[in-house]
Amino acid sequence: MNICLVGYGSIARSHLEALRGEDITLGWVVGRLLEPSEAFATEFGFARSSIDLSEALGDPAVDAVLITSPSDLHADQTELA
Repeated sequence: MNICLVGYGSIARSHLEALRGEDITLGWVVGRLLEPSEAFATEFGFARSSIDLSEALGDPAVDAVLITSPSDLHADQTELA
């Protein structure tokens, strides 16, 4: 399963820890700021990073979106996904 992770904070790290050992591909990490998104992608081995969720969702390889952004963003991001 190819994952798009939205958010790169502490809860994102916890979710990735919980997914350790699962058959997943770390496709995209999408964050609010480009530099931290890129750093998180590099640290965890994501193939791509972006600050544009629409860009990541346009990738036909994405199978699932894991939203770990701040709670006040969840509704809009969920609707977009």
